[in-house]
Amino acid sequence: KIVVAQLSDRSKKLPSNLPSGITRFDEVLSANPKALTEVKIDVKKDVLILPYSSGTTGPPKGVKISHEQFSTLVTVTAFHSAKHIYGALNPNREVASENVLLSLPFSFMYGCSMLQMSLVLGQTVIVMHHFDEEVYLQSIQDYKIHFLFLLPPISIMLANSPNVDKYDLSSVEGALSSGAPASADICYKAINRLPNLKGIYQGYGMTETSGFCAFPVIDKTNSVTAHSGVILPNYEMKLVDSDGVVVPFGEPGELLLRAPAMMLGYLGRPEATASAFADGWYKTGNNVKVGIYKHLKVSGDLARIDDNCYVHIICRLKEVIKTQGWQVAPAELEDILLSHLEIVDAGVIGISWDDGDEVPFAFVVRKNNNLSKDDVHEFVNGKVAEYKRLRGGIKFVDAIPKSVTGKILRKTLADMYKNLI
Repeated sequence: KIVVAQLSDRSKKLPSNLPSGITRFDEVLSANPKALTEVKIDVKKDVLILPYSSGTTGPPKGVKISHEQFSTLVTVTAFHSAKHIYGALNPNREVASENVLLSLPFSFMYGCSMLQMSLVLGQTVIVMHHFDEEVYLQSIQDYKIHFLFLLPPISIMLANSPNVDKYDLSSVEGALSSGAPASADICYKAINRLPNLKGIYQGYGMTETSGFCAFPVIDKTNSVTAHSGVILPNYEMKLVDSDGVVVPFGEPGELLLRAPAMMLGYLGRPEATASAFADGWYKTGNNVKVGIYKHLKVSGDLARIDDNCYVHIICRLKEVIKTQGWQVAPAELEDILLSHLEIVDAGVIGISWDDGDEVPFAFVVRKNNNLSKDDVHEFVNGKVAEYKRLRGGIKFVDAIPKSVTGKILRKTLADMYKNLI
């Protein structure tokens, strides 16, 4: 069942002259099912949902997901979660007895898939119309939530907000962080504040794969996993080198995916759909031109798989900063910046330097004005190699632009930088 924990304060009245083809929800509720015309559905080809890609590196694209593709994703995540998440946290507790708190936007695959997964498992879902810190914490306390589905901004709130200490959050035993990479330092801070939180785990997926393709396995030996779990049933993954040859376990390579849950294609974008696949394998972006991978037309995500079959996402190749012949992942520098006690948030991009090279540039949100740029430089320089230093500079800002799922909008950061010069 679904429990509404927070009514919308931003709802709008429907116009009287709705376009043809739109059915009001109250008409659906009042309709006699027997009087409805039966519609034959091709579960393999007919579109069930049309979410949009995040648009962090370009314009968002409508992603056509069929009935079969979405049901495949929901089924495998439900099976995996029952055994490897809820079952691992407490094997004596009924999975269907769990209350699940969702403040995730349902217009994106993370929120949509977790909602459906929870309902398939027979759980009670507590829905928030939009994220409100006090309502979120109160709901955890009132509904005794055991497992949280987080976005990076929520993790940051749990790590830093003074409101956390006002509520009883002792029921929380585990959490999944997705939507964007989570800072290990922020995760450890959150774990230290919630008394029974055993770990914060990560998954991996995208809109085009109908949601998750790798999901966490509760590992009680590590409270913050450096990996994104294991590949889900019915998904295939391979990592290739610059010649398209599969790399050995443990070696980094370009990520390609194949699955029954893979999208039908992009709405109205046949060329983009065609370029997204190679020999039946999905590649998330356009031509990648980074270092030794410049000849590949594949994923855009650099990853490795360890001997335990855990998937480690290293970075998105489209975001890598190429400097002095080296490659620097913005997420690495962001994690270091977020480990500073006086830094609330950070976003890093590569900017063109006078010699044609790229150098890292950081946008930083600080707790107060006492923190100087020199302080930040000194802190970072003590933790990284010379080529990873913020030679492009630092700009203090009020907020880092992010998508609703918490991904840093690097294109917006690049536009912000252009306005500085």
